[in-house]
Amino acid sequence: MRDLKQELDEALQRFETEGGNGILLFGEPGNGKTFIAEAFAGQHGFRFLEARVTEMASKWVNETPEKIKSIFGAAVSGAPVVLFLDEVDSLLKERGTMNANAEDLKAANALLTAIADMNKGFSKHRVLVMAATNFIDKLDPAGIREGRFDVKIEVKTPDFEARKGILLRQLKKHRKIDMEGVERAVKRWEGFSVVRMIAIGKMADRMAREQRRPIDFDLLMDALREVQGRKGQSLGEHVMSLKDLTLPKAQREKLEFLLKFMTDRDYVDLYGGEVPRGAIFFGPPGTGKTTVAQALAKDSGWAFFATSGPEIVRDPTLLDDVIRKAKDQRPAIVFIDEAEDLLADRRIAPHTSQVTNKLLAMMDGPQKLHDVLFIAATNHPDDVDPALMRWGRFSELVDFTPSPEVYLEMVNAVVAKYQDNPLVRIVGDPVGYAHRLANDHYSPADVSGVVKKAIAEKAVTAAKGEVIEVNLDDLKLPLR
Repeated sequence: MRDLKQELDEALQRFETEGGNGILLFGEPGNGKTFIAEAFAGQHGFRFLEARVTEMASKWVNETPEKIKSIFGAAVSGAPVVLFLDEVDSLLKERGTMNANAEDLKAANALLTAIADMNKGFSKHRVLVMAATNFIDKLDPAGIREGRFDVKIEVKTPDFEARKGILLRQLKKHRKIDMEGVERAVKRWEGFSVVRMIAIGKMADRMAREQRRPIDFDLLMDALREVQGRKGQSLGEHVMSLKDLTLPKAQREKLEFLLKFMTDRDYVDLYGGEVPRGAIFFGPPGTGKTTVAQALAKDSGWAFFATSGPEIVRDPTLLDDVIRKAKDQRPAIVFIDEAEDLLADRRIAPHTSQVTNKLLAMMDGPQKLHDVLFIAATNHPDDVDPALMRWGRFSELVDFTPSPEVYLEMVNAVVAKYQDNPLVRIVGDPVGYAHRLANDHYSPADVSGVVKKAIAEKAVTAAKGEVIEVNLDDLKLPLR
């Protein structure tokens, strides 16, 4: 924050001695851009005049430009003043992305003209123009060029010491504070905004008082979940736990170890280790990759966000959207189904390399994404770029190709399901049916689907109350 204050002071000094005007504050929501502008005004003895650009708009012809003119006139009359333009995005969006009508363009031009006029003679009129945006990349470059906004300053999310200080200020009335637990939690919350940290602190304060608990790591994580209020996309009542799924021994052990990493991640950090950031689930279609990812979310209590490779390749902004949601709701799983294009060797698939590089930058970039596990599902593991499987990326590989033994377990489960049905009799060799399924890598959905289809075909020709017999040896498998 000291660096930010210094940047603002230097900008003001430059405007006073060399001319110019316009400071654009940009950064993620909730980091106090309005508060910073107001504090800066007070520090230098300026009045503070806030104008929300969204509130300038009017349905009446020519009224918006008149409002803009009036606001800037009031600023000149009340100088010295900081004129703070909040939500400037609404009028200064990049013009190629605007569905702008004539009035919108007229309003945008009026605002830009007024800002440019203030860029001249600051030492005389003493109106410092400041504006805030959460999305600088979406603004019209012409609207924020020099001569309008001569200084652009990023308001970053608070660093470790700032997050810790914000949290402890909310907990100053408590004597029982486990500082080691506080630091472990704060370390995990890299990227959280000022507003989020204040909210966690207030919630932790309330929970500690009401539940008579000390301030420790567990309470802080509980407070975080209360503040978040939800756990991502709804999993639904049908989602099973890992223990209820039929899985091969080696696959189960791998998944249970991954689950242990997720639930005990703070202890891993305590010993200086690092939990995996990504896993690849590979195997034939219909082998339960999505089901297992949801089971991990259910058993760990992590939020769950699902998307798909084709969707992201078609619209890369969806990746930003799902990452933003996961960061806000972490700990979280980001599940990417049909991830073949995203995981493909970038030398062979240059058309998708840009979005793949973007994903990798989010996973192992300079700002670590704590408590977010990426799970990518693919039917074609041989096509995966080897560079994607190193540590810090998709380092955990889980094979979902069912073995003959697993197929037999599934066949026996199907047979058992119909034992209590007096109208259906399943006969034949379960072992032989299981081997036929395994040899051509049929999906688990086909195991029961073929039986159900055979029952349906016989049911429509059977007399009412007639017992149907289905022979596993005679079942015709779908063409592959």
